[in-house]
Amino acid sequence: MKGIGQRLGQAIDSKYEDIALKLNQGDFLMLFSDGLVEQQNGEEKQWGNRRFYKEVVSFLNDHKGLSGLSLLARHLVDCVQSFSGRADWDDDITIVSLGFSEEKLT
Repeated sequence: MKGIGQRLGQAIDSKYEDIALKLNQGDFLMLFSDGLVEQQNGEEKQWGNRRFYKEVVSFLNDHKGLSGLSLLARHLVDCVQSFSGRADWDDDITIVSLGFSEEKLT
């Protein structure tokens, strides 16, 4: 699934389309703001979507799927800060990740 259209809240009269998405055991959904992938290094190059996807896949493979999902956001922030060479951000960042398993809440 790929995001298309305007950013949420960009215009007061924006209209959005509802979609249904079936998520199965082992799937996860990650929402993130553009501040994460648009962070620049000293050469004004952005971290970018390619690095983002590569890090997510690599991290999940290394952590046996969703078992390390709670650590993924911290890992991504660390990767971006290492890439940019600084701890401050050009823009705000938000990362929300949800994993789906068979475990039942009690």
